[in-house]
Amino acid sequence: MEGFFLNGKNLSAKVDGKPTYEYAESHKNDLEMMKRCCDEEINNFKINMIAPAPFYFERVAILSNKIKRLLP
Repeated sequence: MEGFFLNGKNLSAKVDGKPTYEYAESHKNDLEMMKRCCDEEINNFKINMIAPAPFYFERVAILSNKIKRLLP
C-alpha cells in the first residue's frame, strides 16, 4: 500500500512517524492504536482536506463491541 502524495509530499496521516496504513494489519486488534489512527486521520483531514480512511473507525467500532460483549 502506498500513501497519498502531492507535489512529492506524503500527505498520509501518521502515528509515531509512520503512515497509519502501516498499522492496519499489524495492530488491527489493538483498540488503543486504532483510536490513535482515527485521531490522526481526523487531524490529517483538518490539515490537508484528505478524507479519513474508514478502516480505522470500523475497527474501533468492532473492537469496542467485542469488549462490550465481554463485560458482565
